[in-house]
Amino acid sequence: MLRGGLSQLDAGDHCCGIFATQSEEQAVVGDYIAQGLVSGDKVLYVGDGPDRDGIMLRVQAAGIDVPAQVRAGHLELASPRDVYLPKGRFDLDATLTKLAEAEADATAMGFPRLRASGEMSWAMADPESRTALLEYESKLSAQIRGTRLHGICQYDLERFPPDVLRDVLEAHPLALLGRELHDNFYYVPPEEFLGPMRQEATLRRWLGNLEERSRLESEREAAQSAQLELERQKAVNAFRTRFLNMASHELRTPLTPMRIQLDLLDRDQLGPETQRRLDILTRGTDRLSHLVRDLIEVARLESGRFPVRPRQCDLAALLETFLNDYQPVAQARSITLRAEPPAKALPAWVDPMRVQQVLSNLVENALRLTPSGGTITIEAEATLGGGARLRVSDTGAGLDAEQLASLFQPFTRLHDHVEGRQRGSGLGLFIVRTIMEQHGGLVRAHSDGPGHGSRFEVEFPPVPPSPDAQAAA
Repeated sequence: MLRGGLSQLDAGDHCCGIFATQSEEQAVVGDYIAQGLVSGDKVLYVGDGPDRDGIMLRVQAAGIDVPAQVRAGHLELASPRDVYLPKGRFDLDATLTKLAEAEADATAMGFPRLRASGEMSWAMADPESRTALLEYESKLSAQIRGTRLHGICQYDLERFPPDVLRDVLEAHPLALLGRELHDNFYYVPPEEFLGPMRQEATLRRWLGNLEERSRLESEREAAQSAQLELERQKAVNAFRTRFLNMASHELRTPLTPMRIQLDLLDRDQLGPETQRRLDILTRGTDRLSHLVRDLIEVARLESGRFPVRPRQCDLAALLETFLNDYQPVAQARSITLRAEPPAKALPAWVDPMRVQQVLSNLVENALRLTPSGGTITIEAEATLGGGARLRVSDTGAGLDAEQLASLFQPFTRLHDHVEGRQRGSGLGLFIVRTIMEQHGGLVRAHSDGPGHGSRFEVEFPPVPPSPDAQAAA
């Protein structure tokens, strides 16, 4: 997994740098050393010959006075013989001790970290050093964990055979490939790398890595698919909102003069057939006007231009006003519309205009489902939590489970309605749900099934305490 660049290396990190060419190695390691000196770290570089010369030129090019840094003790230059081969052969335990002492000295001198980098081609001189190198790298990974030391062990593809680089990769928790720092999937912890069952442990770890990578890839693909679907839905919703805005306003423009002209016609001067056709036109115009009104409301909802301004109101008084307005509509359809208001005032934190809209949509829905001779009941009561509840019940066609599941989705139209009654737009209950959500309330629907009527409940949250009450508390 890609972690980032050189700047992501931190205290306790042990990294193998695998470079395509010596020039790439010199450039990257030179920058690593320069970054450490700029950030105030103590830097130890182990290397000699043209490699060290090329790296120091890179550090010098970054504006750093290398001799001055050496004299100040900020930069220490050592050869492989000084660190790895003090007696002409590689002593891994002595080298580990030397690095631990260097880290302790840097800490005692007040440096925040010890940054070390070493060129490792000396290990290819003899098979014994090559074998010991892998043990050293594995033990170093465990030793520097939790310390203030971090470092890069330098390898390049021109000097090391593939089998060695493969083993080296398994001994390092991090891998620097060029300038990209990676968490190493192929890392084998020291207790497994140095154990008697290394091959079996490595195989198990690789198989586990394959499963983990497959899982991560699946999650990545799923996240990409979800993001694409989200963007598609946003585009669809934006298009739908624009379309609803355009369509509703374009439809409303000719409807108003059409309705005025129909009202201006003198019915007494018309014959029975013409009056019948005029009634059809009037009903169609009213139905289209109702649809356009709902489309405009939905467009406002989806564009965020649907303000709800709650204040403390008496829900019982709002219900009484609504009942007076809707009684003539119910009576014209031979339906009993009655209310069961509370015995006293029912305070609620609501937008009174939106409450009227909720009641209107719920009662119009009930009127469409209730036959002549039926009853619609509106109740208002306080809830146990201090809020308020409105309930609209009818003795109409009722709802099945399928209808209840999708009732409050936009453009959901109930298929059981009274013969001769106009179907709704499929938007009224969606508008109710949105108004209640913006109030911080909720809406529920219940029916015992077709033929058993339906019941809708809306609940509003409690009236918030006044500023004076909050200050007193």
